[in-house]
Amino acid sequence: MASFQHILIMRFSYPALGGFKLSKAGPDEVRATLYDPARLERRFALFEKLALPSLLNQRPNDCEIAIIIGEDFPQPFRARLERLTAPLPRTRLFPLPPMDRAVANVVNMIRDPACEYIATTRLDDDDAMALDCLGRIGRICRQVLRTKLIAPPLGIAFNKGLFLEKSTRGVRLYGAPQKTPLGIGLTLLAHRDMRQTVYTRNHRAVGAYWNCITDGMRHSFIRTVHVDNDSGAVSDGRTVEYDDSKLREILTQRFGLDLDDLRAI
Repeated sequence: MASFQHILIMRFSYPALGGFKLSKAGPDEVRATLYDPARLERRFALFEKLALPSLLNQRPNDCEIAIIIGEDFPQPFRARLERLTAPLPRTRLFPLPPMDRAVANVVNMIRDPACEYIATTRLDDDDAMALDCLGRIGRICRQVLRTKLIAPPLGIAFNKGLFLEKSTRGVRLYGAPQKTPLGIGLTLLAHRDMRQTVYTRNHRAVGAYWNCITDGMRHSFIRTVHVDNDSGAVSDGRTVEYDDSKLREILTQRFGLDLDDLRAI
């Protein structure tokens, strides 16, 4: 069986030159917005309650984690991020200047030349994956490379999960099965010579460019909707209302999270 390397990439308030609506405002405005202390406090509150525990609790997890930040990321927050991510195995911070292909450059820095394929997974710092996502991704990659039933490049997506809306009225959690993939846990398995990552295409359109496996049966993501969303965080599926008992069951069993903790964010 061909070997593969699995890398999860997170951009943490990284001032990219493109790819975001905010990018059009110019580099100075981008930095001022991303590095605003009040915004960063809100971002860390979500990171500490969602993305971080979802990574710490992955089972199993043989994935490398790369967190991209700006080279001028404010020092107190950088120290905080380093402290919070220290318990994460195989995790590195990559402080970079603004550039267009930051993710591809980071992948090139850490790629294992002995591996024929690379699986890149994306996760935003304000979202969460289910406890078994990275393990399932690894199993799918191994099955695909062993059986050769589906040819890479292959997208692996998770279309069933929860939306968490945070507003002045409080926090609302509801089911939001999607018609097209979100970016949470989205993965691209590709040959090393392809030089593409999961960030190369818009996550909603991966099925138009790559073969794609989609899991729509199990709750696998929590997508946050809040004042700082750049994309607008719009669901393209229906809304499913759950009572507190069902929400507690989903959050505990699938994410290892507590409903009351999330409502207190």
